[in-house]
Amino acid sequence: LAYAEKIGYQKIHQQRFKKAIHLILFRKHKLILCDTPVFSALVTALDNCCKAQGYALSLSYIDALTLGEKATQKTISQIISDPTTPILLLATEMSEQDFHLFENAKAPIMVIGNLLPKVPFNIIDTDNFEAGRIAVQHLIDKGHTHIGIISSSVPFDSAKKRKQGALYALQEHDFPIKAEDILYLSPFAEETSDNMTQVIQNRKEQFPTAFFAINDYLALGAMHALIQHGFSIPKD
Repeated sequence: LAYAEKIGYQKIHQQRFKKAIHLILFRKHKLILCDTPVFSALVTALDNCCKAQGYALSLSYIDALTLGEKATQKTISQIISDPTTPILLLATEMSEQDFHLFENAKAPIMVIGNLLPKVPFNIIDTDNFEAGRIAVQHLIDKGHTHIGIISSSVPFDSAKKRKQGALYALQEHDFPIKAEDILYLSPFAEETSDNMTQVIQNRKEQFPTAFFAINDYLALGAMHALIQHGFSIPKD
């Protein structure tokens, strides 16, 4: 060790972490990270993985909409000042600007669910573009040539990328893409069906023979409205 130091190597004191991981759910508008089975299942899976490795998982909600800007900054500053607990940041509702709040974290951060190009952290995310492309390609393989897209009226990264993938598949086959075939419905379960009902009542053009919905909740809401108005799924 003495010789290594003599020729220029420096001893690095590696930070010793607690046997814990801090999961943060950042809510900006509560339209995506809401109390749904998807996020309950995600938290349960993360908790099970941590336990299997001998770690405890602590969970914090940061509700930026309710807290306000100053209180949100203060809460995050307190969390990121702890150098001993690595952070898992569920960032589905976050914008690129929001990530600046976590830049001075003392412990490592892993981002889940938001693949933005300038985020200075390691990221785990689904290939949402490819998911949208594959789903629409499946409909094309089934013989559909008039395909609609059901997206969210609230913009978020995964919805944008799934829609882009769906549009890419349609363009690959030179299928026409009409603006009226791209629907933007509320992500709130109680509003999705009502939005689709309005679309059905105001629709003058023929409906597509198939729709790609960017998530299950929008699909279920749209299906409920279609069935109520006499459509048979999947027959029609």
